[in-house]
Amino acid sequence: MTGDTREKAMEVLVSRGMLQFAGSMNAMGFSIDRVGMEYVRSWFEFYYNWPGRRVVGFTEPEDIATKLLADSFSFQAVPGIAEVDNTMDVGSGNGWPGLAVRLCVPLSKLTLMDSRLGACQFLSGLLRASPLSGTSVQQSRAEDMARDKDFAESFGLVVSRAMAEPAVALELCAPLARIGGRVILWCGPGDASLQMPPALPELGLSLLGLFKYSLPSGLGRRVLGVYDKTSGLKPGFPRRYSVIIKKPLF
Repeated sequence: MTGDTREKAMEVLVSRGMLQFAGSMNAMGFSIDRVGMEYVRSWFEFYYNWPGRRVVGFTEPEDIATKLLADSFSFQAVPGIAEVDNTMDVGSGNGWPGLAVRLCVPLSKLTLMDSRLGACQFLSGLLRASPLSGTSVQQSRAEDMARDKDFAESFGLVVSRAMAEPAVALELCAPLARIGGRVILWCGPGDASLQMPPALPELGLSLLGLFKYSLPSGLGRRVLGVYDKTSGLKPGFPRRYSVIIKKPLF
C-alpha cells in the first residue's frame, strides 16, 4: 500500500468513526462542543496511525465510536460532575473515559494512569500530537499510587472502565478519591455490577446510584456504578492486590 493509498484509507476510517460518534452522541442525548469534537477527531487520527500494540478491544470504527468514545460521555447523567476539579482515570489504556470528562469539564485537571508501558506510550504520544492542557500520564499501579502521598485521597473524581470486576475496581479506585469525591465505574449489565452494595464502609464509599442505559443500534446495555467517598479508609486498607483478588469485598 502506497503512502497516498494508506492516507486515504485512514481518512475513510476516521470519517466513518466521526459520523458514527456524532450519531451516537445525539441518540444517547449527550453533548460535546466543537473543540471537543475536534479532539475526538484527533484521537481517531492518532489511533489509526499508531504503530504500537492495540489499545482498543474493537476493530471497526463504528464500534469504537459508540462502545468506547460515545459511551464514555455517559457520566453526563451523573449530577455534580461539572464541579470536579481533578480526575484520575485508573487503567486508562486508550484515554477513555478520562478524556471525556476533561473535554466536558475544561477546568478539571486529568491524570491518565496505566501500569502497561505500551498504553502509556500511546497516551503520551497522543498528548504530544494533540496537547490537552491540564492532562498528564502516570505509569503506575493503582495500589502503589494509593500509598503515594502525592496521589492518595487526592482526586475529586476517579473513573475506570472495564479494568476489573467491580469489587476489585472499587478497592483500587477508592483510595485515590478524597472525602467528598466520587468514584464512577463503567460496567456491563452482568450480575456483578447489579449486586454492588449500598455501602462499602471499609473503603468509605456510599452508593449514589446505578445508572442503567442502552447504546444505540442495539450495541448493548451498560451500567454506571456511582459511589460517593463519604469517609476515610478503614485500618488495613488499601489491601495488597493479591488479597483484593483472592478475597473481594463482595
